[in-house]
Amino acid sequence: MGETKKKGYPKGFWVCGCTEIFERLAYYLGRSLILIFVTASVATGGLGLSKGQGATMQSLLTAFAYLGPLLGGVIADRYIGGRYTTPIGYIIAGIGYYCGGIAKSPAMVYVMIFCVSIGLGLQKTGALIGRIVTDKDQVDSAFSIRYTLVNTGAFIGTFLVGILYKDVFAKNGVLGFAPCFKLAAVSMWLGALWFFVLGNRFMGEVGKKPFKFEKTAEELEREKAEKAAHKEEAKNEPLTKVEKKRIAAIFLVAGFSVIFWIFWNLAYLPVYYYWTENMNWVVAGYEVPTTWCILHILRSIRYDAWWS
Repeated sequence: MGETKKKGYPKGFWVCGCTEIFERLAYYLGRSLILIFVTASVATGGLGLSKGQGATMQSLLTAFAYLGPLLGGVIADRYIGGRYTTPIGYIIAGIGYYCGGIAKSPAMVYVMIFCVSIGLGLQKTGALIGRIVTDKDQVDSAFSIRYTLVNTGAFIGTFLVGILYKDVFAKNGVLGFAPCFKLAAVSMWLGALWFFVLGNRFMGEVGKKPFKFEKTAEELEREKAEKAAHKEEAKNEPLTKVEKKRIAAIFLVAGFSVIFWIFWNLAYLPVYYYWTENMNWVVAGYEVPTTWCILHILRSIRYDAWWS
């Protein structure tokens, strides 16, 4: 008997997965620079603000970039399909990064933070992949590949920005912050173009309707089971002690998770502000860029596997 030929992934899956390379590359081109750009002296191309202000700005971008999907989820679920919110979001985020490239004051940096957060919140490639890959045997491996593509963009962006702002775009003592932000904008706009053109060719009708009108077979089964459970609940007695303990355990684990991720996201700030000023970062005659901070790189790879 001949071997069964392994079924390939739908082309629409690769469109969505590779779209996220553009987004993560841009995110780490732009986000990695905020601390340095905001606190660098005006003479070197920065804003000359305090370290506290720089930390606040980067923290706001991180926080809102992960809160934005809540708003974007409501829009994609109820009003506009993910096929449309995604390229629109990329365009908006690109405008935000461009604002960072022309920023001469804190106000423009906050405009960048707002636009990038809104734009990333509208990205729904993960949800689209869940509708494109319908073979249950492929779902887990498809999302593993997707995480690899996401981390590829994050890794390239983190390393690339260090070379670009310090070496390639630097001129006459002025660091290349503005070109890096603008490059992040171009990456987002190219991602929007990639998704729009190839999505129309390979994704069919997936994502054109709001998600609540375009349920997958799995979602329909879960909805049916939930309805049956609601009917059964009417007959159930009050929660038992075991059930109450389980609910308490959920809140306990959630609380620890929130605390852990808060400290995880703050962990590399001392490295940027203290270690880079008090350690010798010259290796083989080359000054290692601040954005190559190992904690920052590990954070980008570890945390972006969760991005949705």
